[in-house]
Amino acid sequence: MNPRYIQYSWQKYYNQSGFVDPSDIGDDDWMWNKHHSKEERRESITEKVLRLRERIENWCNKNGYDKMDNDVERKDEEGTIYYRRTDWDMVDDLYGLLINDEQWWPHPNQFLKMNELWKRYR
Repeated sequence: MNPRYIQYSWQKYYNQSGFVDPSDIGDDDWMWNKHHSKEERRESITEKVLRLRERIENWCNKNGYDKMDNDVERKDEEGTIYYRRTDWDMVDDLYGLLINDEQWWPHPNQFLKMNELWKRYR
């Protein structure tokens, strides 16, 4: 195995998720993270999650709630769905956790999922 496999896979993951190479980031971007508190970043994320929830609602009002995708589906042996969680429910759960639990932060995969949802529900 290539000894730099982890480094390459790490770079590939962050480049796919929209992150940029740290050498391309200007001093202003670093200063924003340095001077903004955790609470301000949390507030910014919460506002974006709320905007995503409203965007999904607007899309569903326009196209129909039956066309909304499911985040999680559980099927039995016959193939019938006995449990599902819609994209709106997932975003609403994230919003509730951000508001109610100060220790909780979204996982990076959830940020990727939210980016996909933002593009999906135009």
